[in-house]
Amino acid sequence: EERQELNLLNGGEEENDLNQSQFMPVTRNGRRRPEGENGFSLGPCGLYNGVRGHENLCFMNSAIQLLFFAIKDFDKDLQMCSCAVANALTNFRVACRERASLGKSIDKQASSSFRDCMHRWIPLILPSKERQSQCDAHEFLEAILQIIREDLRSQISKDEHGRMANFCEEYFHRLEVVCSRPDPTEFASMIKILGEVKWDFDVLGMCVTSSRTRSSRLSSSPPSFVGQILTHTWDLNKQTIKGCEFEPFNVLVASLEASGESVVQLLRRYFHEDVPEGTTDIKRTTRMWRLPRSLIVSLRRFRFDKGISSCASKLETAVKISPLLRFHLSDENRSSAEDFQIDECDDELLNHREDTKCHIFELTGICYHLGGSLEAGHYVCAVKSSGDSWWECNDNVCTPVGLVDVMSGTIPAVAAFENVPGCSQTAYLLVYHQLER
Repeated sequence: EERQELNLLNGGEEENDLNQSQFMPVTRNGRRRPEGENGFSLGPCGLYNGVRGHENLCFMNSAIQLLFFAIKDFDKDLQMCSCAVANALTNFRVACRERASLGKSIDKQASSSFRDCMHRWIPLILPSKERQSQCDAHEFLEAILQIIREDLRSQISKDEHGRMANFCEEYFHRLEVVCSRPDPTEFASMIKILGEVKWDFDVLGMCVTSSRTRSSRLSSSPPSFVGQILTHTWDLNKQTIKGCEFEPFNVLVASLEASGESVVQLLRRYFHEDVPEGTTDIKRTTRMWRLPRSLIVSLRRFRFDKGISSCASKLETAVKISPLLRFHLSDENRSSAEDFQIDECDDELLNHREDTKCHIFELTGICYHLGGSLEAGHYVCAVKSSGDSWWECNDNVCTPVGLVDVMSGTIPAVAAFENVPGCSQTAYLLVYHQLER
């Protein structure tokens, strides 16, 4: 079994009695997807091309390609980590680069050494039980991000947990009193302080309740993919706050409704004001409070129909991919609706980014799911490399593509599954990176 696993991790270089072709992903017209060079390799743009073998590792390949090439600062996050998964990912990438640099002239000893490394590191990234069946790329990506985030977060003592609970309770009572006053300045200031304290506690692992000591104690930087959401509820009759919660996030999950909606429309629906069902005197507001450097959006393409089937059905709702997003986020009063906006960004706005309240995000990666359900199908991704060049990463096959094809899903591996011009029915995970001013 060990020899067989080594063989499969290496793309079937040694002889075995398995028919490799039966495990290759099948396109809609029934043809086998063409395979590239066996094993691990790098494309002409320096991308990690992925693992080829009979195991269903396309979800892992796509997730790792997004991590290293779409989340631009993920390398820096890994450098600050010491957990086994972070070390495995780092060594995994180094080994792939070394293998690619040797090219086809690799000798048997080097090949054997490489297979041994993969045999040790892949189980750390992906448990063996998950390597035997198709997995969700979103779940795998979220699991890795959460491990990295927890590793970067300092350990919190029970005393600090208690201090944080007391601080939040005291501040909430003060907010209830202050929010009903005519002047909202004090309320906005208190909300800002509470958001900073919760961020330090939830993400950095520091219990700092005093602004005087905050700058001296906080030396670590947060992970590049973590943001923060504010959700608060209001009593419309008493004009007081009923609840206030700050939550960090790694991935935003956006629901799909009408066909042809843009990513901006999906995010506007996520960040909203509404009256919860069954109530008339409560208003709930959800706002982006702190933007990550790399924003990851997951489109809710899979749905479980209770009582009908135990399998998740897939929604092929077409989405218009936005190449640039603009977030208007005021530092003074981010809890009000007018001080938080999301819209499209054109070239004119891109060239005039002097407004410190505006943050421009550029599309840097997409993961597509091909197939009719969560339990079956194939994952492919497209990532932006240096400059403006885009590459389709289909396991260990890397092909140059254009941005227009990426947004409309007409890249080679995906085109057969798309039927709505200008939109994508297969886009699943989107990565946007914040541009420097």
